[in-house]
Amino acid sequence: MIKQTELEIAIEEIRKKHGEVTPQLVVNEAKYSDNPLHKEFDWDDASAANQHRLAVARALLRRVEYIGQDITGKSTPAVCYVHEPNTKEQQYVPLREVAKSQKQSIELLNQELAQIEGNIRRAQRIANVLHLREQVDENLHAIVDELPRPGFGTGKRPPPPKPPKGKGGRSKESRVNA
Repeated sequence: MIKQTELEIAIEEIRKKHGEVTPQLVVNEAKYSDNPLHKEFDWDDASAANQHRLAVARALLRRVEYIGQDITGKSTPAVCYVHEPNTKEQQYVPLREVAKSQKQSIELLNQELAQIEGNIRRAQRIANVLHLREQVDENLHAIVDELPRPGFGTGKRPPPPKPPKGKGGRSKESRVNA
């Protein structure tokens, strides 16, 4: 695997040479065996084609919808196939099967929340560099405030859960509790 500094230099050289960076330009430059990015790619066409087909298959699995019901009985569309919780390989199962097990349901939701958390942290790091952290945090609070919480029946939002004692934040293990 290429070292971070070598990666940064190689990508910056592409940008300087072409005035922009695109995935296609990265591939075009990496074709040369003396390019530091060359070893990051699978140059065996049959193997690379199979990897592309797997990427297409994953995209197709994400496109299948399942219409379930929320706790109020309202029809709710969701992705049909989800990653099997606690498997090492990429295995997908129907959401309706996960729903049969509270433990698996919680594990799946924790996986989903971990992805959201990663995206939020990425946005916050970018905002820090751009000196826009306060605006990002305000927007995040606005988004959370606008999210519907179905099933409470009163139309009023319940108070937010109290963070666990200690560091003042939620740990990855406490995202969703049984």
